[in-house]
Amino acid sequence: MPRRVVGISEKRLNNKRFRKTEEAILRVFLNENINLNVTVMAKRIGVSRSTIYHHHRAINSIVVDYKRYIIKKYSRLLNKKIRNKKVKMDGVVLQMVLFVLQNKNVFEILFKSGEESVIREMLNKKKKTLMRHAGLRENENKVFMIYCGEVMELFREWGSNDFNEVEMNVLLENIVYLTNTMKKRLVEIN
Repeated sequence: MPRRVVGISEKRLNNKRFRKTEEAILRVFLNENINLNVTVMAKRIGVSRSTIYHHHRAINSIVVDYKRYIIKKYSRLLNKKIRNKKVKMDGVVLQMVLFVLQNKNVFEILFKSGEESVIREMLNKKKKTLMRHAGLRENENKVFMIYCGEVMELFREWGSNDFNEVEMNVLLENIVYLTNTMKKRLVEIN
C-alpha cells in the first residue's frame, strides 16, 4: 500500500480541491480564539476529520508544515539563481523579497503565528554561499548573523504593514543599503 502524503507541497497546492480545503483550514486556524482540535475544526469547515489529517498530521503542525514548505521552495529557487557566479548579494536578497511577495499568503500565516524567524532560516539555509557572494570570510560569521537579524527586522516591519506592495520599495531600498554596506558597517562595530 503506498504511503500517504501529508503536508504542503507545490503539487498539492495546485490542486483546486486541496487548495480550497486548505484555505478553509487556515481561515479557521487563524481566526479561532479557542483551543482548536481536529473535531472542532472539521465541524467549522464542514469536512471530515480524516480530511484535516490528509492535510496536516495535527493542528499544531500547520505552521511547521508551511515553514518547511517555504524554506524548501526558497532553497530550490536560490539553487537555480546562485549557480550563476556573477550574481551579487543584493540580487539574491532582491529574489528573496520577490519570493516573499509571490508567497504572501504563506508568509502572512507564518508572521501571524509569530514565525518571522523563517526569514533568518531562509538566509541561513544558504549561509556559506551568501557569505561568499557578500565577500565575507568564514571568520566573519558574526557579521552575517547581525545582517540576518537586520534583514529579519525589515521583513517584520513590512509584514506588520500587510506586505504592502508600495512599502516594498522602501523595504528593497533598506535591504540594498544594508547589503551593500554590510561588511563596512558591521566589521567596524566588531
